[in-house]
Amino acid sequence: MKARCSSAQRLTLLAALAVTSSCNNFQVEPIPVQVTLSGEFCTENSTSFGVPIRILLVIDTSKSMEINDPADNRASAAAELISNFSGDEKVSFGFVGFDTEATRSAEAFTRDPEVIATALSDLRKKEGFTNYIGALEEAKSLILSDIEQTRDEFEATQRTGASARLKRPWYFVVFLSDGVPRMPGGTLQEANDILWRVEDLVKQAKAYTTIVSGITLHTAFLGASDDAQRPDAVALLSRMAQIGGGSFSDFESGDQIDFTLFNFEVTRQFDIKQFVVYNTSAVLGSSTVDADTDHDGLIDELEISQYHSDPFSADTDQDGCRDGFEVSILASDPTAAGDCACLAAENVDTDGDGLSDCEERSVGYDPAKFDTDGDLFPDGLELRAGTNAADVADVVEDLDFDGVESGEEIRRGTRPNTDDTPLLQEKYGYRYALRRTAGRNGSRYCYQYQVANVSLAPTEAMPSQAGGTNVLNIEFIESPEDAPDEVFYLRRVVVPLSREDFRNVDGTQPVVAVEDEFVKVSTQESSN
Repeated sequence: MKARCSSAQRLTLLAALAVTSSCNNFQVEPIPVQVTLSGEFCTENSTSFGVPIRILLVIDTSKSMEINDPADNRASAAAELISNFSGDEKVSFGFVGFDTEATRSAEAFTRDPEVIATALSDLRKKEGFTNYIGALEEAKSLILSDIEQTRDEFEATQRTGASARLKRPWYFVVFLSDGVPRMPGGTLQEANDILWRVEDLVKQAKAYTTIVSGITLHTAFLGASDDAQRPDAVALLSRMAQIGGGSFSDFESGDQIDFTLFNFEVTRQFDIKQFVVYNTSAVLGSSTVDADTDHDGLIDELEISQYHSDPFSADTDQDGCRDGFEVSILASDPTAAGDCACLAAENVDTDGDGLSDCEERSVGYDPAKFDTDGDLFPDGLELRAGTNAADVADVVEDLDFDGVESGEEIRRGTRPNTDDTPLLQEKYGYRYALRRTAGRNGSRYCYQYQVANVSLAPTEAMPSQAGGTNVLNIEFIESPEDAPDEVFYLRRVVVPLSREDFRNVDGTQPVVAVEDEFVKVSTQESSN
């Protein structure tokens, strides 16, 4: 192992920018030390989501119920389901009975006990044939009518400036029949016509993405095990549930009917919105990657030769703002205390974006939001890259006219405000690979990732870290699939690597397996 210089020697070497020195361990290396990061990221577990629930009971009231449900258990099962939600004001109910015709038993979704009692009584009818198509059309009509009413409430809430996210209902349809779709004269309704209407019902509801959280169709068959219609009815109802994203249940007698078997829980499934890696110990220069030993956003060379600040202290003047922030944002002297007047309580990073609350207040960023402008790049990373964390548009622009959008340059680790040559971008630009693994890990999506061309800078030793240490951040921003533009989680893993461990690797880049768990650093909700 080579001998290390003293602190005084290191300062002298940096100031002189010597290629070699008397202590023989500071040298410029034309070949970068680079690694490939590899690991797995799994999103947040799905969680219950407290939106309004609309349960629509679409119940067969045909004459064959005299045989299959003479005691009207389907109405009793509906009453039991309603009773289970008696204490939940977010749950309301709709009713469609169908035989030869399909009829709403209530004009809208309701919690009114008198309206519900009348609707349950209507479900005890036993007459006519089995009109699946009419039932699905009436269900669609009721749901679309409710969506229109919800839209008015939604827009009224938005006009007040409040979030309407938790006002978007989820529709659950429970469809029960005791036979195949047979009409007068023995005519059977075509299965394809019925399935198309199920698809249309789901499509129509999901089209209102800003109003509706989702829709699920559960189905059930009621009939004895030797019922000749059973195979065809079960096949059709099972397929309907599959299209509707729900489940199918099979009851052989009326006393088995139990609607509480169906799942009426609304869960939030999370997925990736952003994936970015950056080295807090390195800054890309005009021809190589330069060291930023104290992670303050200024390379060691400039701290010594131009700003006369301490390359081993992120805040030379101890006024609460880091040296790089003072130079790039405040245009002030990082060695003169007082330019950044921070209160002690503000020297925290509430939103985990890499900037203190004081620094954010100084420049007009939101200390409670890790991504003030909502462009999916944390404020501290934008500051480091040289883009504006209060301007949502700059990351989709090519600020330096080098043919690469600024947001992509941030991800690659190149410079959004400098026309980097194609050779420099090829040599130092990060290369991302992301692949979702088959299936889910419990209630999470999981991804395998690799990031190549990650350069390690020749940092110096300081009390808190050994020489050659590089601190890399791997960050994912995720959001729930039902509200991809309204709720965001920032999750991060911090990877310290020693440049010395990879100095002698020749040819191929070593792969660094990242096994640490990602930590949820911050949560942000849209104000809309």
